[in-house]
Amino acid sequence: MLRFVVLSGGGWCVDFVLLILLVRCGVVAGVANFISACVAAGLVYWLSRSVAFRVDSRSTAAAGLLIYVLYTIGIVAIFSILLEGVARYLVVVIGPDERSWSISVMLAKIIVTPLNLLVNYLVARTLVRRMG
Repeated sequence: MLRFVVLSGGGWCVDFVLLILLVRCGVVAGVANFISACVAAGLVYWLSRSVAFRVDSRSTAAAGLLIYVLYTIGIVAIFSILLEGVARYLVVVIGPDERSWSISVMLAKIIVTPLNLLVNYLVARTLVRRMG
């Protein structure tokens, strides 16, 4: 699990930076999170196969990848809606200006991440073990 957490941490950093860049460019937080999280999830999935779960990288991953892509679209949509709601709540608490919105999105991402990480680990472990 430690290798997966380290890989996920790197993926989360990619996700976080891309999320903030997209939000700063005017993309709605939920949409920005959907894009950034999908990019990071795909990266973590492929790296986890060989590094965290030690699956032979030459083995076929088509079925597992398809299931993981479908899962990712669904779970990222759910967490993007959650992130948007948390960010909207936080911006009211912090103050409604442009800088506060970016800070609210950052804090919302930090708040929703632990549950997202746990769910991703459990699903990825199950898929890799069953699909190879």
